Amino acid sequence: MAEERERVEWDRTSDLLALTANCHRGEKHRPFTRDDFHPFPSRGRPQHGVPLTKENIGLLKKVFVDQRKA
Repeated sequence: MAEERERVEWDRTSDLLALTANCHRGEKHRPFTRDDFHPFPSRGRPQHGVPLTKENIGLLKKVFVDQRKA
């Protein structure tokens, strides 16, 4: 139980580290992922969320950007 809590906390921390690193990376570098910063192996860990693609970015824009203008 304690190990699972530690994994969950590292999930959150790793996501924030990847986000920060991606904000400051150059265009020539590949995007960072959670696994680049996570100390636990990713084997057997379920993927959370929906991968961001060019097809579904319009949906996010519609929900978060276009609603503010209304």
